[in-house]
Amino acid sequence: ADGTICVRERSSLGRFWKMFLHDGFRGGPSQVRTSFDDKFLLSAGYDGSFFVLEGGESTEHSAAPTLSSAPVFANEAEGTDITTPGHYTIQEEAVRALEDSKINKAEAHKETVRHSLAKMRETVTNVRRINATLSPNMALTDEQFNLDPELVHMLEAEADELVADAGKDLEWDLER
Repeated sequence: ADGTICVRERSSLGRFWKMFLHDGFRGGPSQVRTSFDDKFLLSAGYDGSFFVLEGGESTEHSAAPTLSSAPVFANEAEGTDITTPGHYTIQEEAVRALEDSKINKAEAHKETVRHSLAKMRETVTNVRRINATLSPNMALTDEQFNLDPELVHMLEAEADELVADAGKDLEWDLER
């Protein structure tokens, strides 16, 4: 994409004109359209530029379109700034929408995890209930339900460390 606009007439595929309008480094044209009356060619580019070419009716010997000096939106009113103190910009709105999307996705994931945990708890409760109905020589002890004793010790040590850190934070806050 070198920023070139190339236009051909339908009746004569061999004839065309081309013009370098857009910055080819930041991207070429993104949209090219004619006005409702086919008198103007509108070109918007990825480089952020917008061009209006005045072409008029095409004839056998008509010249290539030229950049129009007429304003594009002659009948449009001048835009007004938003002066409301609490109103946020389009960029802030997009950032907020992205943050809301991330939060909603995280909440949906949390809900899925909660549902899975609830199913696991229900399964463990049912297994323990069945275990309680078995004869003493067939039933499992509470220690046998613990499949990874090392993990339990590690988690207990982490919890003790968190409690100790919280105690230190409270002491520090009280000293200030």
